[in-house]
Parts: sequence; C-alpha cells; structure tokens
Amino acid sequence: MQTQNRFVKHSAAFLFSLFLLASCSGEDGEMGVQGPQGEQGPQGAQGDQGPQGNQGETGSANVIYSEWIDTEFDNNEVAVGVNFDIDVPELTQDIIDQGVVLVFGRNIPGIGSPDVIQLPFITADNFHSFRMEDPEVLRITISSLDGTSVGNPFFEDYRYIIIPGGQPADTGDTVAIKGEPLDYTKMSYQEIITHFGIAE
Repeated sequence: MQTQNRFVKHSAAFLFSLFLLASCSGEDGEMGVQGPQGEQGPQGAQGDQGPQGNQGETGSANVIYSEWIDTEFDNNEVAVGVNFDIDVPELTQDIIDQGVVLVFGRNIPGIGSPDVIQLPFITADNFHSFRMEDPEVLRITISSLDGTSVGNPFFEDYRYIIIPGGQPADTGDTVAIKGEPLDYTKMSYQEIITHFGIAE
C-alpha cells in the first residue's frame, strides 16, 4: 500500500512538471530570411474587341456659312455711305455676344483668279465693313473716306461664315498658340475654309 501511494505521488509530481514545462513559452526567435518570389502564372487570353464607336462630327458641324450672295449696291453709288441687309436666321443674340462672324467680299476681275478679302477692308477711297445691330440681320456697308460719293463698289458678292461661341482651341493644321483659341479674324479665306472643311 505504501508503495502504491509513493507511485501515485511520483506520477502526480511528474505530470505537474510536464504541465509547467508546457505552460512556459520560450522567447520568439528572429525572423528568417524571406524566400524567393515564385514565378508569375501564365497570362490569361485577351478578351474580344468591343464594338467600334460612332464617328465624331466633322470640324464644320457647328459652323454656319452661306453661298456667295450678289451685291445689292448700284454700279455708281452717288451717296457718301450706302448699305444693304442680308437676312441670316441663324444669327442669334448669343452668337452676336459670344461667337465669331466673318464676312468676305469677292472681286471678280476680267482676267485671273477672284480676290476674296475679309471685311473690314479699305480701298483707295472707301471703307468696306459690316454690322450686326440686331439678330438675324447682317448689314453690309460702304463709307467714303474723302467725303465724295462711293462710286463703283469694289466687291461683286459676299459670303458670311458664323462660328458659334465655345469653340475649342485648334487641333488641325493651323496650330493654336499655348492652347489659346485661334483668332479667326487674322486668318485668310483659304485658311478658314480649309480649317473648317467648308465647300467653295
């Protein structure tokens, strides 16, 4: 009996020692060196190409222009100032305030190519220009510079080109400087019609 009790005590002491050892944790060791990165997996198959978008509008989509309009001036104007009006339904107050309106006069000589010149323009004795006093009306004017009669008008017909406000800086052949909008009043007739794709 005494032997059995001693065995039980030793067994209990042994189990208690194991319990204490299991409960105590040692200090964490230093982190090991990171292993090399694994190889990248194969790239997946490329997806199908999406449908093609609609084609954008041409450069002249918002630009309004007329055909050549015959002059209404007489061959020999005796007044010192004359004018005639062209009806332009598209000429709104918003365009007058924010857009650009260009008017070109054409002189058709007997020989050679016609001269197309942007108004305002000064000949030897007269000042040729246009006004936009009210929506839908474009007024062509000639004023004598020396106080005499206007005489024979220089231009035989006229054409207007209207560029609504808010047009972006140019991205075509004529380069806008530092992203600023182009000054269309400083461009020639040929540059304007080429830039906007306007038919002759």
